[in-house]
Amino acid sequence: GHMISLYVDSLAGGRGEDGGDGDGRQLAIVGDLMRSISLVEYHPKHQAIDELARDFDANFCTSVTMLTPNIYMGSEGHTNLFVLRYNTEARTEQARCRLDVIGQYHLGEMANKLAAGSLVMPSASPAGGDGGGGLPSASAGGGAAASPGKHPPGSGGAAGGKVDITVGSQTIYGTVDGTLGSILGLGGKTFAFLNSLQR
Repeated sequence: GHMISLYVDSLAGGRGEDGGDGDGRQLAIVGDLMRSISLVEYHPKHQAIDELARDFDANFCTSVTMLTPNIYMGSEGHTNLFVLRYNTEARTEQARCRLDVIGQYHLGEMANKLAAGSLVMPSASPAGGDGGGGLPSASAGGGAAASPGKHPPGSGGAAGGKVDITVGSQTIYGTVDGTLGSILGLGGKTFAFLNSLQR
């Protein structure tokens, strides 16, 4: 079918291996004006693009970004952010062609730009380690596909009564009102700790 593309993003250009999923496939997401996000694959041999999966909810996408080869984030016209996952392990073709919604967030402002990066500058650390207090830099770590970082040894940990903060993907956003913000992917233990802290 036809797509009315407003935004296109892939992990190509230093954010992933050839924009692929580790198997040499060249994947991209398309933010459609009427049909939300679609995952497409480019076949260079045939110079063709095939749609692999899509979000079946009708979202007016204002921006999209690939966090990992299988996880995607989009913003829509009703001031919300949503996160989708491509389920490669699904047993049926019908389940594989659907992007699963794994997160929805009400931002309250219309985001019109999502990009890999961080608002935090890495600082020089006398104790060594990653120097960023657990936040790998976008240039060194590859942005949204960054390897998880941890506090350097000796800066506290489970033994010192503190929790090691593990950070995955890092995405910054800009809104039409001029707000800048940061979205961080957290590891399971870090999420559990922060979730219990907010209760």
